[in-house]
Amino acid sequence: MKKTTFFSLILILSFFYGYTQSKGELILPSETIEIKKIKQQTPERRILQIAVIKTIGKHLDSDLLFKTPKGDGYITSISLVFNMKGGIDTVYFAEKMSPQLKKILKPNAELVAKLKKILPFPDFNGKIVVYPILFKWGYDATLNYGEHFLNDFEGLWPNLDVKDQKKQIILLRPYINIFHKSEN
Repeated sequence: MKKTTFFSLILILSFFYGYTQSKGELILPSETIEIKKIKQQTPERRILQIAVIKTIGKHLDSDLLFKTPKGDGYITSISLVFNMKGGIDTVYFAEKMSPQLKKILKPNAELVAKLKKILPFPDFNGKIVVYPILFKWGYDATLNYGEHFLNDFEGLWPNLDVKDQKKQIILLRPYINIFHKSEN
């Protein structure tokens, strides 16, 4: 039953993705989001993705991450608002983040300060970049999508301040962070 529900959700999301490619906008129950033509993965986007994931990796609580039960995973997003000089001005974390993931990621002022130190990216001047990330065990072929996972998935989209709601949004390619303990 759970697999059927999960695959149905993926099928529906795939339909919306394909539909929005031809229409140019995605209509959600409470808001309309304009989708610009998606460009291929550029080197700038890849460099930004690596810089963000390295910053998060150095900040998170790896001991807690390794206590994640086998088969479980976490999904979240980090949204970066760039100023007109290409520097990170504001950081939004996923609106709904499970308590376990909050303890692992520690989305606090210290992490925000570290993310703001990432070098400027002039390609993103005045834009918002949304970066989805999945954390999962490296050797698991399956992923439990229990209540915390589904709540994390539901809260991927940032709750933007009014000042940021009219800015162009760039959705980066999702990153799958496969974690495992080193066997020494």
